[in-house]
Amino acid sequence: MSARFCTSCGSPLSENARFCTTCGQAVSTANAPAAPSEPNAPVTPDSLPETSPVPPAAPQPQQPEQQPTAQQPEQQPEQSESSPSQPKQHRRTIIIIAAVCAVVLVIAAVAGGLWWSHHNQETQLAACQSMLSRIKSGEGAASKKIERAQELSHVTADQVDDQSTVEALAKAQKELGSAVSASDYQCPTDARAAELKTTTEHMDKAWSAQNKHLKALVKAADAVETSRASKSFTADKADLQSKLSDAQSLLTSSQGRVFDDTARNQLQTEIAKVNDTLSSITSKDADKLSEASKELQTAVDAVNKAVSDYTADHSRCQSFAGGFGAFQAGGSLILSADCSYKLTGPMDVVYETHSYASQSFTKNNDGSYSWRNEAGDTISYLPPGVHSPQMDEYYAASNMTTPDEMVQRAKIVGPGLYVKGASGVTSSLSN
Repeated sequence: MSARFCTSCGSPLSENARFCTTCGQAVSTANAPAAPSEPNAPVTPDSLPETSPVPPAAPQPQQPEQQPTAQQPEQQPEQSESSPSQPKQHRRTIIIIAAVCAVVLVIAAVAGGLWWSHHNQETQLAACQSMLSRIKSGEGAASKKIERAQELSHVTADQVDDQSTVEALAKAQKELGSAVSASDYQCPTDARAAELKTTTEHMDKAWSAQNKHLKALVKAADAVETSRASKSFTADKADLQSKLSDAQSLLTSSQGRVFDDTARNQLQTEIAKVNDTLSSITSKDADKLSEASKELQTAVDAVNKAVSDYTADHSRCQSFAGGFGAFQAGGSLILSADCSYKLTGPMDVVYETHSYASQSFTKNNDGSYSWRNEAGDTISYLPPGVHSPQMDEYYAASNMTTPDEMVQRAKIVGPGLYVKGASGVTSSLSN
């Protein structure tokens, strides 16, 4: 086996070496030179065995021509003089490239850090402003819920079916505390990202907590309202039932005590409607109770007015009702408060009975009052101070002045004049 030498520094190499142990140069197996060998000894004819002649074209003459090709190490001094500088130049290039890369990386890191810091600040500012905007836009709705709960907090335990709903509302109000306000927070544009993030987290936490408590508050307020409505519904239904009973009694008692039945007919219609409502209504339709109650009350008021008007009209003679004696004749007139009257003959025997014609009572210009009976006959009452021509003529014929105590009288068409309180006249009212 031929010896091997480093092509860079010329140091001998081991058989399987891949790098030079002296200079570190990689070993090329193709260029490894073989050790110089001694030249072949000349061959003499005597030394050859006696054999057949060898042809002249034997390979031996070619061996000297192959030796120069094998002895290439003669050119190695030129390679060994130039190769040691190549690793140094290579290392220098690597160092320069590494330094440039390091500078570039530092610049990139600084630039990236600045960009990230600016981007993070903008992101946190946007998040802070967005959260602040959410609070501002939600303040109105939150305020309404709180105000509604505050109004319902005045509902007392005796106004609801379930007392625990009132207690639950008070507890929910206490847990809510003060309302979150956007004015309590700021998002400065020059603030650091960490500060903005902290502010956003505080707002989000406070807003989320308030929304949670608001849900509980609304639920408690709804419960109070429902409980109050339930009790109110029960009370309103009972009240309407009582009104219905009174209306039915009025409908019965007003018969014959009104000028006409228009108002009574309307009342009868409303009574039927209320009966239908009471038989089918539920707490969900509580408003219908109030509506039915109002309509029924309107009809009741109309009938009461009709009865009142009728009663007033049929009591117009109340202040001067009584017995009136026939002037210059026998018999009497018994006047009732409702302006109806009876005519009696001797011994107070009633021979005529007359009723009052509704809405016929009037006051005359001379201070007297007139009305009609069912037959259309006119009856007049002359109070003290109003003289009848008939009486004045009678007393004048006797050279006498008509006395005031005798002028309280009633006048009818037909029988003539009646004087109240005349001798022998019954003053008691009878039908």
